[in-house]
Amino acid sequence: IMQKLKRYGISGVLSYGLLNTVYYLLTFVLV
Repeated sequence: IMQKLKRYGISGVLSYGLLNTVYYLLTFVLV
C-alpha cells in the first residue's frame, strides 16, 4: 500500500507541476 501511495504521490506532484507550468505559460502569453 505504501508503494502505491508513493507512486500516486509522485505522479500527482508531476501532473500538478505540469498544470502549473501550463497555467503560468498561458498567463504569460496572454499578458
